[in-house]
Amino acid sequence: MLLLAFLLLIARAAKALVLSSSLGDLTGISLSSGEYNPPNGTSLDMAAVSAWLDDASLETAAPSVSMSNSSLALKNISAEIKYMCQDRFGFDLNLQSCQSAALSIEFRLTRPFTWGPRGTAVTYDFPMPQRWVSSDGACIIEALIGPRSTSARASLQDVALGAYRVIQKCVEQKSPGGGGIAKELGECALPGLRQTTDMSSGDGRLGIFVAKQEPNVRCYGSAAVRAIVNSCQSIMDRMDVSKEVRTFGTGGIGVDVELPFTWHSGQQAAPKVRHYYIANVKPAVDHKCIMTLQTSGPSDSESWHRVWETATFVTAMCARQGKKGLFSQIGELQI
Repeated sequence: MLLLAFLLLIARAAKALVLSSSLGDLTGISLSSGEYNPPNGTSLDMAAVSAWLDDASLETAAPSVSMSNSSLALKNISAEIKYMCQDRFGFDLNLQSCQSAALSIEFRLTRPFTWGPRGTAVTYDFPMPQRWVSSDGACIIEALIGPRSTSARASLQDVALGAYRVIQKCVEQKSPGGGGIAKELGECALPGLRQTTDMSSGDGRLGIFVAKQEPNVRCYGSAAVRAIVNSCQSIMDRMDVSKEVRTFGTGGIGVDVELPFTWHSGQQAAPKVRHYYIANVKPAVDHKCIMTLQTSGPSDSESWHRVWETATFVTAMCARQGKKGLFSQIGELQI
């Protein structure tokens, strides 16, 4: 059996963690045996595009959002947000989990950022895809660019408002709570929050969806390094996210990517405006976060996009809590 595992670890003085033989014990970790099979990245993307184009099913609401460290309160801000609740993004979502994911978005940042594909001649503040994950991994909020566009401009506050609206209307107020999508974010200014900040607004090309997930993550040990999430995000923003299925293995004929494959984080050189690395700053290697893709061999098939997804879970569930982490049993041979 192949174990495509993400080992997130923190190293001191540029020393990478070397996997010990005890890692083999992790191959016995199984995925959830429940009947619900959460949607993967490809099916979520298809659902998001379909929902964006389905104007007939959209609803419009005026959210009002203020944040505290422990809860979401919705009041006193007027801006219409188009949203849609759909079970294709999952059902029985946990409200606290989705609030945890929303709280990781820098709500107070009102300056519009640019969002667009990675690996092109144009550099964007947020190379897509971008995702916010709850501390238990059960709920994700992912940004998406409208299907008729190639890039977008929106603030993190725009993203947060869309997420809060879906969480309130789809997760909290529906029974059972389901996922959903909000689209055309950033078209309306929010006077109550932008009086003392940049008055420019987004272009309505960005959206978000909220969905359920069941990641197979194990956290352990202690990271003992400050600002580790920023460092891990710098890795994820540089990752290949292509959806073409490739063969990963320890070598030999037919292997596209030889394992182990290791990423080292870059120095956080951008202004401290968010918990995410800004891509247009070219970093030096800082070795705070090291991610290693390994196999129990000899080979298996998976996409780079799925590998990126596993990194988002380990970072949110483990690094954010000051721990190392492992995502096991990805790939087609999940035996």
